[in-house]
Amino acid sequence: MKQKSLLVAVTVAVTALVSVASPAQPAAPVLPGPTFTVEGALRGFAAAGSFVAVAVDCDIFVTTLARGTKPNARRARVRGLPCDDPESEGYAVYDLWLGRRSLATELVQAEGPHGAEHSVWKGRLPSGPLRLLGEEWGWRDDNPDEPSYGCARVVVAGGGVVATTEVPNLLGDTTEPTCPSHGTTAIALDGAVRARTTVQGSWTLLATDGKRLVLSRLDNQGRPAGQLSLHTLDGKPTTTPRVSPGTVKGARIGWLAPEGLVLSTRTGLVGPGWTIRGVSEATVAYGRVLYLRGNALRVRRIRDGVDRQVLTLPRAVESLVAAGSFGVAVAAQTETEQEEYRTSVYRVAWRTVDAVLPLR
Repeated sequence: MKQKSLLVAVTVAVTALVSVASPAQPAAPVLPGPTFTVEGALRGFAAAGSFVAVAVDCDIFVTTLARGTKPNARRARVRGLPCDDPESEGYAVYDLWLGRRSLATELVQAEGPHGAEHSVWKGRLPSGPLRLLGEEWGWRDDNPDEPSYGCARVVVAGGGVVATTEVPNLLGDTTEPTCPSHGTTAIALDGAVRARTTVQGSWTLLATDGKRLVLSRLDNQGRPAGQLSLHTLDGKPTTTPRVSPGTVKGARIGWLAPEGLVLSTRTGLVGPGWTIRGVSEATVAYGRVLYLRGNALRVRRIRDGVDRQVLTLPRAVESLVAAGSFGVAVAAQTETEQEEYRTSVYRVAWRTVDAVLPLR
């Protein structure tokens, strides 16, 4: 009986000693409360520097998420959009881009079941006013002689620069796109030393890092031909990474980082030597890809493909992610008990991401 008591005492002592000597496991990162919340359905999300912009329905709100930003951050509502007119109907934001000093957005105006019209608007941060860039383009199915009209406009942003160009309009049921190429591609540059550049051939934009442009060649029908090319902002070709023609054809957008090129395709994300399937919502900053999978925010290092989960997000109807100097921001759309939509913006500091997966 005494031997059993002695054994129990020794076991307890050893357990206590191990508990004291073993280092505590680091706590899993916890998502902070939302920086701010606005009423409406999430339509677009973008960040650059300390600025972040979120679009709900046809409203765009811009704020700064600098270090020390408190919840319910002060935000500016962007002015100048056609949806400010109470007589305008059917408008919604389609996408958002931020540069060093400007904001661009694509609007879509539904025209019932017979078509839709798109337009790009651009103005100064933080509140505009925004003005129409070029002309509208769209499609209609009740005019067989002209199912599509106008030149489509492509916008990319990165490194503080917002770049735009016109491309053939492939909307609608047409075999001949409107706005065919005339042998050169003119690219407008906002936030760069030069205001525009011209490249020989028919190209569309995939990405920019503020110093270079990632271009995808278009064929005679205005569709991706599978050829990638990098150019400096003065239009000169530079070293281009090897990417398969199939990946280039399927690329929708991309990010150009010193560690390599990342493309978002119809099947997922493609980086230098790695692929993440089934992911469409992502951003790139400081040598890493931040992306959403289910209700998880994950991070992948570009140079070697090491991948970790950062934290778990609240369940949402729709979520978008963006990154800036402040860290990573997530916009999440939820539904209230009254069946109305609400969008909240969360900020995750870079130190949280660094603790999970450092750059080096």
